Amino acid sequence: MGKYDRIIQLALLLVAAGLLTTAGILQTNIQNRAETSETSLQNTAVLEANPEIALLTTAFGGLRVLGANYLWIRSQAEHNAGRHYDAYQLAELICELQPYFPGVWSFQSWNMAWNISVKMHTREQRWHWIYSGVKLLRDRGIPLNPKSLELYKELAWIFFSKIGGQVDDMHLSYKQRWAGMMQRLLGAPPVDLELNRTLASDTEVVIETFRPIAEAPLDKDPRLQGSQPGREGPAMYIQKTKQDELLADPKIRAYAEKLAKFNVAVDETLLDAYNYLSLDFAAQAVRVLPPNIILQRQKELIQASTKLPAEKVAAALARLGREEELLTLINADDEDSKYARGKMLAFLRAQILWNNYRLDPAYMLELMENYQAPFDWRHAMPHALYWSSLGMKAAPPEDPSQIQSLNNQRNILNALKNLSSTGLVNLQFRPEQPDYPDFYESADLRYIEPTHRQHVEFIERLEKLTGEPFRESSLASGHKNYLIEAINLLVADGRIVGPDGKAIPGTAQYYYNYLKDESEKGYAMKGGKWDHVSVEDFVIQNLQDEKRNLRSVVVQQLLQYSLKRAFLARGLRGDETLYKNRLGYARRIAESYQAEAVERLKLPPFTKIASQLLTFLLERPRALGADLSISQRSDIYLSMRDQPEILVRVYHRLEGLFQMFCRAEGLDPKVAFPPPPGLKAFREELRTKFQRRPENMENPR
Repeated sequence: MGKYDRIIQLALLLVAAGLLTTAGILQTNIQNRAETSETSLQNTAVLEANPEIALLTTAFGGLRVLGANYLWIRSQAEHNAGRHYDAYQLAELICELQPYFPGVWSFQSWNMAWNISVKMHTREQRWHWIYSGVKLLRDRGIPLNPKSLELYKELAWIFFSKIGGQVDDMHLSYKQRWAGMMQRLLGAPPVDLELNRTLASDTEVVIETFRPIAEAPLDKDPRLQGSQPGREGPAMYIQKTKQDELLADPKIRAYAEKLAKFNVAVDETLLDAYNYLSLDFAAQAVRVLPPNIILQRQKELIQASTKLPAEKVAAALARLGREEELLTLINADDEDSKYARGKMLAFLRAQILWNNYRLDPAYMLELMENYQAPFDWRHAMPHALYWSSLGMKAAPPEDPSQIQSLNNQRNILNALKNLSSTGLVNLQFRPEQPDYPDFYESADLRYIEPTHRQHVEFIERLEKLTGEPFRESSLASGHKNYLIEAINLLVADGRIVGPDGKAIPGTAQYYYNYLKDESEKGYAMKGGKWDHVSVEDFVIQNLQDEKRNLRSVVVQQLLQYSLKRAFLARGLRGDETLYKNRLGYARRIAESYQAEAVERLKLPPFTKIASQLLTFLLERPRALGADLSISQRSDIYLSMRDQPEILVRVYHRLEGLFQMFCRAEGLDPKVAFPPPPGLKAFREELRTKFQRRPENMENPR
């Protein structure tokens, strides 16, 4: 080796030594900053809960990349061969080898929720893979990469499109499953029983109902999030220190001691007892009959039984007696009991939201207040909005024009638009399928103003970024069309102006004026239908102008709102003027549509439409945003006695339900729901039509 070569070697050694020294100096500074960063604290919490990740990320050194590449290939091969569980195990290992690469978590979650799930044949199997994708991002990927906007967006998209949308042929079962989980935890939000509050005040009631959950005791240290060490069963997601803090209140402790006699504790056993026995609207909304009536009916059946041995009868009656005692305690209405029960339920809900679902109750409330939206968390769309918004908050982009940021805000806007048309959720519990309650969604007018504001905010943001004028924005056309649809629904529901006669947000006149506004933030619509003085005339004219593009489902929705308002106004308040006004308006809508619709898209006769809506209102009022007692349903039914052609169809369909209602309440069905005149002739006509059907006729040969 020559002298020149030795000089080069010595120089390289000196450079290497210098670099090592510099690295050591910088490492101390980097380590000190990392240990105090929020991301590091969250990562530490995850690594402490999953020590195998820490082991894998250090054990392989430089070979880790080669190992990960090999596992990627193996995972895809197993997936293509249909061995999805083997592929899942390999995907788990890949995520643990590359925990700080967001793309790894994003791809594996997408693979589970979108690719693997659709290869399954049952709804349980499909839900398993979809929810596995949710949990992979929510419980592991995001905590390890809390600044990755990509992961929040991917999680939001699963809720928005896969669960809340209709891209999958089993989408209804996903909605049922998620709604059932949230119903068990949070119950149903309150509704306007008389439908006479403004949309804004109705929204405020929902927000205030959620507030105690956001203010309940909760330790948000990320190292404590998740199941609690040393706790099993129903208590595993309850923070022991906060539970003790709650029970330090003498009133709460006294109520808890009463519950303990029934093996009910301040954990998920209380949620189960509450959901089973409470008479509160939040729990009762999913049942046809209240639990006290059901227990009484069960007792009567057992007592009347002649086939059961005496000892079994005695045991069954004893069990029912104990359930009746617990029912009394769960529904005790003295101030101390109501206070304690409310605090307990809020505490449990906050604990499980945070530890099981990784949802921050305070941020959930913040979103409801910021958007002034009555989020029903049983619907998937508020969760899509939650994760999109949280991503924007946790990972704000340095450049606000970044595509990820714009896509996230677009997701928020689309979630609100979707809630306008589907946000009103009604569930009905099915004992034979408790995980899949009947699910019904319909338009919710309370989301119109939040969606309008979000449109304006997004268009203004694009105006600053691109320079395009407000009226020429790429979102302007969609905004105008949305407001026209909103005006149609608000007019149908009778929300033309506010209680004081002014055009306030949430009324049809307000948005009609906004579209005609000639200022920079208005659309200056004028001429033709825009020159109508009456916004009701505008809606009719618009329906006629859109006759070729108008869908029957849109007309049916308008008829639903208008007829619902008519029946409630007459039956609950005796308001004959409003009844005739809304009934006449519904008839105008139907006649306008029928005059132009092609034969195959025509609606049934108006009498049949009205009877179908009244049937639905009396059968499932909560699906239309009302909670009607049996006596109120009777009042509505009796108020329509001057319309026997409508009542015969209603009675024919609901006779059995009417009798069950009356039996439960001790009412005389002939008084509460008397058979209408013409019922016998109507049924005879139906019988004749049925017999004349070709499939019911004898073969002439």
